[in-house]
Amino acid sequence: MKRLKKVILPLIVVGMLALDSTSVFASKNDIDVKTEQSTQVETRETKLKLNAKSLRDSGRDWYQDKGFNYARVHVKNNRNEKLTVTISNGDSDIGTFTVSPNSSSTQVYKNINSGVTYTSSFVTPSGALDGDVSVRISDKNDL
Repeated sequence: MKRLKKVILPLIVVGMLALDSTSVFASKNDIDVKTEQSTQVETRETKLKLNAKSLRDSGRDWYQDKGFNYARVHVKNNRNEKLTVTISNGDSDIGTFTVSPNSSSTQVYKNINSGVTYTSSFVTPSGALDGDVSVRISDKNDL
């Protein structure tokens, strides 16, 4: 009887394992495989033109490289008063925005002229400035 238990028990265990393993396999009809292939890879180039430069009365300038028609301007205002920011290139303003006291704001400019210098000007009611500006330019509209 002991010998019979030694032989039968392993056979039962192996048989049960074999039955369980077949239930984990799926047929081809049960599996839905999706393959997507793209042959087009679109690259973009960005350049950091101003990196957390302190605000100043005379403004901050950056050169918008040729072929780069997008710019993201981020301004941080550390004062307890609103800050007005104006972006211009020569004689024309391309945008003005305000930054609330003790906060920051980011503006994206699309389809702007390239190959020119832009100026960011800063004004507060008291004339005092405290904060910084960063500008990143890109050749694609995904800033």
